[in-house]
Amino acid sequence: MFDKDKVGRSALSWADVKDRKPGFEDVYYLKKDSALPFDPNLAWKDGDVIPRILLRQPSGSHGDIKPVGEARWRDGYWDVALVRAMQTGHLNDDKQFVEKGTYTLAFAVHRKGAEGRWHYVSLPYSLGIGRAAEIPATKFTGNTPDWSQPWTEVKLFYPGQVSWPHLNSTQHGGAENIRKGVPVKYRHSEEQLAHYGVEREFAEPIRRQWLLTILAGVALIAGFGVALNLLLKQNLEV
Repeated sequence: MFDKDKVGRSALSWADVKDRKPGFEDVYYLKKDSALPFDPNLAWKDGDVIPRILLRQPSGSHGDIKPVGEARWRDGYWDVALVRAMQTGHLNDDKQFVEKGTYTLAFAVHRKGAEGRWHYVSLPYSLGIGRAAEIPATKFTGNTPDWSQPWTEVKLFYPGQVSWPHLNSTQHGGAENIRKGVPVKYRHSEEQLAHYGVEREFAEPIRRQWLLTILAGVALIAGFGVALNLLLKQNLEV
């Protein structure tokens, strides 16, 4: 929980959080030098909330990627630049970069701090350091680039839950290409993969709805048939 002597309160107010009242300069996160162990005997009141995660400075290879400059919250988004040395020294954890090298990379954006589910991913892209690639790295001097170079647009999609065993099974038409090592970007677009992922994740509800639609259609046809027979029978009797 918050250290009241340093922060001025032991918890946040859910009403304030919901209305986004805490400002950028306010302490709305837990970190080691402004937190205390949770005290269940404190005079808590309804609506008190505490951040779930205690922020810590990473160490080792976890700390190789660092923010540079000042991170800011603008228009509903974080604006932050991250840096990493080309040669980190952590050979088992980090990819080491060299001049004139080309590398394959992909991007992922996680929603609401989730580490696994509800994230968006990209297809692989080639990165070139001093050579042609889908994403060319541009040299600059100073602490940060001026961001005047051409940008590369990366399309993200929701991948759903598609297992590796399924992709290699007979149910997947592209299993043979996976075994041959054919990259997925040469066979599917982001839109196709997004639809495929959602269909796989919600396969049971989709199948159930499909069956209900078929049953409804059969019942409708049967109803038309019964009504038509009754009408013909009435005409014959007349």
